[in-house]
Amino acid sequence: MTYRQWLLRERPTDALESRHLELVANSLPTALKPGEILLKALYLHFAPTIRNWMNERTAEEQENMLFPYIAIGAPVMGPCISQVVRSENPTYPVGTILFSMSGWQEYSLLNPEADGHPVAVIDPAINPALALSALGPNGLAAWFGLAKVIDPKPGEILVVSGAAGSTGSVAAQIGKIKGCRVIGIAGGKAKCDWLRDELGIDEAIDYKSQSVEAELRRLAPNGVDAFFDNVGGDTLSAVVENMAVHGRIALCGQIATYNEDGRTRAPLNVMKLVYWRVKIQGFIMSDWWDEMPGAIAELAGWIAEGKVKHREDIRTGFETVPQVFAELFAGTNEGTLLMKLADPD
Repeated sequence: MTYRQWLLRERPTDALESRHLELVANSLPTALKPGEILLKALYLHFAPTIRNWMNERTAEEQENMLFPYIAIGAPVMGPCISQVVRSENPTYPVGTILFSMSGWQEYSLLNPEADGHPVAVIDPAINPALALSALGPNGLAAWFGLAKVIDPKPGEILVVSGAAGSTGSVAAQIGKIKGCRVIGIAGGKAKCDWLRDELGIDEAIDYKSQSVEAELRRLAPNGVDAFFDNVGGDTLSAVVENMAVHGRIALCGQIATYNEDGRTRAPLNVMKLVYWRVKIQGFIMSDWWDEMPGAIAELAGWIAEGKVKHREDIRTGFETVPQVFAELFAGTNEGTLLMKLADPD
């Protein structure tokens, strides 16, 4: 039996295109070694930062990355929900649903303990798509960024960039739950209307037709208390100019830079950060791996109560992966961008 993989064949210098990848077929292993599990992918999650992992890195940069860069000829790495279909590991029997970083392939062979490959068991009662969206990496990034970095207080002004995206929309809604006045930044009237009308966000700025810096000056004349940033670049610069004294900035992503080399080169008013004593902190949700069950439980409760709304943009067709991934950067997806490959057995 064979399965398909998308391999990285050429490093993109701007937007990822099909020519940078190769779709290949491989044979499934006939036997597993002790400790190994064979996973069947159910859903792939297209995270913008995957593009960043395709860039060339020096040896020093690789050592300091959360994930090493994707090697030429290797499968593209990314979050997915899979099911164990064969097992030589008693911790993960056949039928177990797992979150892993197995990436763009229909099957994957792992030895979680020996490889140091992070996996997490998913409650079978949770819809696999939900486990990759509001209860997955995006929702958890929003929860931890708010809870551990920003610590929002009632009455504060919270700004969220990429607010109509999968992570940003959850962060904005958590801000409302915490009693903040929330200003979302998104691209296009439809997304801004959705933030206000469907999610109940107080204000929305359309960066495509409005000046973010000027609008924040108008909407937050006393400054922005907290900023959850998914975008970076000029958006980050504009918000820094409007930060309040003792403001806090949580850096979750920098999608504005991923099609280059991942480095933000937009000018930042650093002396504003100094004199206003602004805290700016990057974070990754795996810093709090042991606290994830509690975070998931709280998010699930908010979803059940209707306090957090979410949407998934689910596609099919494994051969279309490059084109679907590109939609993240065009902004044409609506909700967490997923690809369904199979149903659980």
